[in-house]
Amino acid sequence: MINTELINKILGKAISKAISFDLLASVDSDRPNTLTYCTNEKYLSKALSNPNVKGIICHQSLTKEILVNKDIIESDKPGYDFILLHNHVERNRNNLKKSIINNSANIHPTAVISEFGVLIEEGVTIGPYVVVYPNVTIKSNTCIGAHSVLGCDDVEAKRSDLGFINTFHDGGLEVGSSCFVGSGVIIGRGVYGKTTLIGGNKFFSNNSFIAHNVTIGENCLILGAHICGSVEIGSNVTINPKALISNGIKIGNNASILLGSVVISNVQNNKTVSGHYAIEHPRYLYKFVKLFGKI
Repeated sequence: MINTELINKILGKAISKAISFDLLASVDSDRPNTLTYCTNEKYLSKALSNPNVKGIICHQSLTKEILVNKDIIESDKPGYDFILLHNHVERNRNNLKKSIINNSANIHPTAVISEFGVLIEEGVTIGPYVVVYPNVTIKSNTCIGAHSVLGCDDVEAKRSDLGFINTFHDGGLEVGSSCFVGSGVIIGRGVYGKTTLIGGNKFFSNNSFIAHNVTIGENCLILGAHICGSVEIGSNVTINPKALISNGIKIGNNASILLGSVVISNVQNNKTVSGHYAIEHPRYLYKFVKLFGKI
């Protein structure tokens, strides 16, 4: 429980009103009684329209916009204060159970598996120097290549005159059945209680990067791409080498992202996109020929 006493203690406030929240999360929280933060009017609007948000940490300049029944905590550095409070709460939770590793799993002796919060199912293979952090589930018959890192903290950081602060990642990671995760792949665990979800029958080539809160459907090929936070990817999707998917993007089923594309807008089902910034591939070819005369 996040209450007045705790907020005053951690943030150095002098709030007299009795307030309490069940959790700290982003403005799009899907759980009730959430305390969030806002740094601009765009996110303030989202917070105000979300019935799950009960309280908002924000700058005094934004409070004049708040006309609805929300608990307001004024701050000169709302993002920093929010993360400071979040990290204190989540780092002091002690709800991890001892890790469970199926006897049929084949784990290289140099791999590092957290003692707590890991579930490894039958038939899993884990290669040399793999690191598996807490709150990670690896489902049956999945193979993890050498030097991969599963469930690490990603970056959800804020800058202030006190320096940088990064968010402790309190969520989880679930890797589905029959996946192949190549060497040097990094997959972050979720933040603000969410889970990074990797569907089954997936292929990640070497050095792919998957950030926090990403969801990926079944039967996908991720070939050395960089996928930013909170991206939603459907099933039967191919993302080719050096593609970059911006945060919060949605990619539909059967879509294809071509080599080196930079994707900053949603991709519909069955579409192929390319370019920087990525557009539908036939349009990209048309513009290329129009500009350069030939391919």
